[in-house]
Amino acid sequence: MTEEWKALSEEEKKVFVAKSDVEKARYGKERASYLDNKSKAEVHEKAAKLAAKEAIKVAGKKRPATAPIKGEAPPKAAMKVAAAA
Repeated sequence: MTEEWKALSEEEKKVFVAKSDVEKARYGKERASYLDNKSKAEVHEKAAKLAAKEAIKVAGKKRPATAPIKGEAPPKAAMKVAAAA
């Protein structure tokens, strides 16, 4: 193959060089698009992980269902148990 390339004239090589330039440009655009989308995906993934961590923190701070907040009426189920006793 190398010998065939060397045997071509400059005019014959121009056709292949032009095709190569077109493919290089296409590859460059596709690669840039891929890297842009990849970095966007990484940002979304990091945001999702952070949101999941925050949800776990918030879930860990929830009060038990039977413990009323000051000034809040106790849950109806607790009132039924207290009335039955």
